[in-house]
Amino acid sequence: MVRVCWDGPDADRAFAEIVRRFQDMAVGTAYAVVGDWQRAQDIAQEAFLEAWLHIQRLENPAAFAGWFRRIVVGKCHRELRRREARVVWAPDSDIIICPGPTADLAVHAAEQRDIVSHALRALPDDERLVAVLHYIGGHTYADVAAFVGIPVTTVDHRLRRSRKRLRRVGTKGLQELLASQRLSRNGGFGMSVRFITQHPETVRIVEDAKRLGETDAPVLVVGEEGTGKVVVARLIHENSPRRDIPLTQTRGLDVDTFEEQVFGSAVENPLLREAEGGALALDFGQCLPRPLQTRLLRLLRSGEYHDDSIGEERRADVRVMALTKRALEEDVRAGAFDPELLAYFEQSTVRVTALRDRPGDIPALTDHFLGTRTPEGRTVPALAPETMEALLHHSWPENVRGLMNAMDHALAVCNGVTSLPDHLPKHVWAA
Repeated sequence: MVRVCWDGPDADRAFAEIVRRFQDMAVGTAYAVVGDWQRAQDIAQEAFLEAWLHIQRLENPAAFAGWFRRIVVGKCHRELRRREARVVWAPDSDIIICPGPTADLAVHAAEQRDIVSHALRALPDDERLVAVLHYIGGHTYADVAAFVGIPVTTVDHRLRRSRKRLRRVGTKGLQELLASQRLSRNGGFGMSVRFITQHPETVRIVEDAKRLGETDAPVLVVGEEGTGKVVVARLIHENSPRRDIPLTQTRGLDVDTFEEQVFGSAVENPLLREAEGGALALDFGQCLPRPLQTRLLRLLRSGEYHDDSIGEERRADVRVMALTKRALEEDVRAGAFDPELLAYFEQSTVRVTALRDRPGDIPALTDHFLGTRTPEGRTVPALAPETMEALLHHSWPENVRGLMNAMDHALAVCNGVTSLPDHLPKHVWAA
């Protein structure tokens, strides 16, 4: 049972503990519905973000488990409706059960995982959910009962029935599936969950993100590398009417592939088509060539673009978000950026504060990273006062991402329960 206070200085630590405790259950529940591990992880991330945005509505913290599960299931159903498909679980068949008691020994490990996945999909919905949470997530009967909202005896009955159906693959196969496919506690998950801050300027950024979510205007997010521009874009998207469709992002910062990603090529469909009905986050890692700026300007002006993958003109129902570390006003003055293109973002620009300008956020961020990135079964180390002193006096050119990497280094080096300054990267403690 979760009992925390959502206000005050301990709120960030409380939410980090919730992420640590419930992320595997969230992924397991999503997988039981959508049948895809990668999509289940994405749904879990989106569910935690929504929980954070609306957690003040939860009057009784003890009701968090059931409330959060409804968020996860709701997002799963929206995802299935978006794909205009439903999960059809394979019926019991000879495809699942290999003849002979030693047949599994001859099956390649990857094939064995496929067999396990098929076996899970063959279970009835109620049995599949408790089996995934218990066997793959490793949760106790009591935890599963609390999360699903059923008595422990019902969990026991459903697991007994599922064991009969799964006896040919065995729990060992299920645990191998966990080792190969379960969600790891890494920064990708934790960083996507929330924007942690107590600094007045950055709190205003979160408020602006929620306000901009109510509009459909193009958005420009400006900030140094590692400040959390993608997190801000996700906040805006999660507060918009387009939130049922996941935010689509350009991959990498290579300007040479930027145009192919957005508008398509002979071998790749455009991200504009993938993001249809949703939002597309464009990372301006470098100054874009003027011909490409012209194509973007046409898209913003008329909603039309040339789909290079099929050689046809198309219309796009997509909200555009641009992420950049560059001062585009300076590029305009230098003649490198189209002033008309920049004008589309003038009324909806968010500037993310660098970490060196908000050192008061370092303790909360540090607690968050230690709480979400410490391996399960290991005690979360405490920071010695001199370690925190070193963190507070560092300039953090890589911003929040640099702090996260420093915590990873400390966790890898520290063998005790207290992290000392020399557990940090040398460039941090020796600065």
